[in-house]
Amino acid sequence: MQPFASIVICFKMNASNKGKEIVLAKQSDQQKLEYRIRLEAAVDVIRYLLHQGLLFWGHREDESSLNKGNYVELLRWYTKRCDHVVDAFKKAPKNNQLTSPYIQKDIITACKMETVKCIIEDLNNNHFFILVDESRDVSCKEQIAIVLRYVDRRGSVME
Repeated sequence: MQPFASIVICFKMNASNKGKEIVLAKQSDQQKLEYRIRLEAAVDVIRYLLHQGLLFWGHREDESSLNKGNYVELLRWYTKRCDHVVDAFKKAPKNNQLTSPYIQKDIITACKMETVKCIIEDLNNNHFFILVDESRDVSCKEQIAIVLRYVDRRGSVME
């Protein structure tokens, strides 16, 4: 029997939302390591997509779809290239593959918060400019572009 390193306590609401039941989930050190590997791979893929300004989702992401969207396809490609990542994803349960749009949005939100935090630290109470441009595309959908321009601590103009 493997020793358990941590116990996770979750609260589940019952169907009538009147009471809570405590669910204990035990995770071994190996399970935590594999989850961390999967999470790091997902964050790497998301950072790449955000840096390139690419879409995450496709029109269909079900099993029969040939193209499941940039995130799922790039994550699949990434896992095939790294042996330790392949093992972590193979051993993971189906509901812990980090491919859910909700998980993607949570990781994107964390990236956004870290980016904003770095920009605020970099501003250092100096002046900045916000440039806003609104336009309509061919299908008459309005789009807006917002650019924050400032001079960082090293004297470089950042956008």
